[in-house]
Amino acid sequence: MNELTTPATVLQVHPAPKEKRDAFDETVNKLRLVNPRAVEFMKLSRRVCLIRRKRAPDATGFLCAPDLILTSAHALLGTSTVFANLDDDEVTILFDQFLWDVKKGTAAKGDSCGLRRIPFTNQPDVVASSIKVSSRCKRRFDDNKLDYILVRLDRPMGLSFLPYSHRIRGWNDCSRADVPAAGRVFVVQHPQGDVLKFAEGYIPADHHVSDFPHLFRYKTITSNGSSGAIICDEKRRVVGIHIGERSPANQLGVSFQRIFEDLEKEGVKLPPFRLSKEVMDSIFGSSEIERKRHRGHDWRGDRLFDDIDYD
Repeated sequence: MNELTTPATVLQVHPAPKEKRDAFDETVNKLRLVNPRAVEFMKLSRRVCLIRRKRAPDATGFLCAPDLILTSAHALLGTSTVFANLDDDEVTILFDQFLWDVKKGTAAKGDSCGLRRIPFTNQPDVVASSIKVSSRCKRRFDDNKLDYILVRLDRPMGLSFLPYSHRIRGWNDCSRADVPAAGRVFVVQHPQGDVLKFAEGYIPADHHVSDFPHLFRYKTITSNGSSGAIICDEKRRVVGIHIGERSPANQLGVSFQRIFEDLEKEGVKLPPFRLSKEVMDSIFGSSEIERKRHRGHDWRGDRLFDDIDYD
C-alpha cells in the first residue's frame, strides 16, 4: 500500500467523536513526500506542476487537458497588465519536481514548458478565468471571485512521454463535476516552491464561509506556493482547488463544481481522459519491437507497472 492510499488514523470524519477527530487532526498536520514508485503517484502527481515566476511568488497547478492547466487566478496576475507580462515576467511550468531517491537526495529528471501567448501580445493564452477580460486580455471588466484560471501551455505536456518511460503523462479527467467537495481529501502541492508533497485533510459538514459563499473551508496543511493545488477525494477525483488560508485549521478552497458551472457558461468543454491501447496506437503508431520492450524487464521506473493502464 502506497503513501497516497494509506488510510488515515481515522476514516470516519462526519460525524465522529471528539477523540477520533483529534486523532485524525494529528494526521493532517503533516506534509509528506510523494512516493515515486506508487501507481497513485503515476496517475495523479505526475500531472501536478510548479508554476515558477520571475517577478512573483510561485504557485501550483495541474493538467486538465493535454495542454491546459488549472490554477488560482491570483497566481498569474500581472502588475502592469491583467495577467503576467510574458515579456517581462518569465513564467516556467515545471513537472516531476520530486525526489526519486530520498536517502541520496537524488532529484527526478523533470520536464518543463512555458505558457502559450496570445499572438502579437505579451499576455498568456487564457481560455477561461474568474476574472473576466477582453479576448486579448487587455481590459478587465468583471470578477466573480471564484479565483481560477484555465490557461494554455506552449506544448501538449499531457501527450508527452514521461522521462525514461514509454508512458505518456496524461491529464486529470475534469470533463464532469459529479463529486461535491466533502469528506476526506488529499492536496498535492509545491509548498514554498519546493519539491512535490501531499497532505491529507477533510472538509467538515459545516464548511461554508459566511462572508465568501463561493468558498469552502477545510483542514489540511499548506504553505506559500500551494495556491492552485489540486484537491482530490479518495478516488482521485478533482473536487476543488486550494486558494489560500486564514489559519492552519482554516484553509480555503473553491469547489470544482462551481468552477465547472462557470466554464460551461463560457462555453468551455474539457476533454475526458480515455486513452485505450487502440487510441494510443492510432496517435503514436506501434511496432513489435516496442511491444516486446514494454513487456520486458528493464531498468526504467515504469517496470513497476506490468499492465498498461492509462486511465
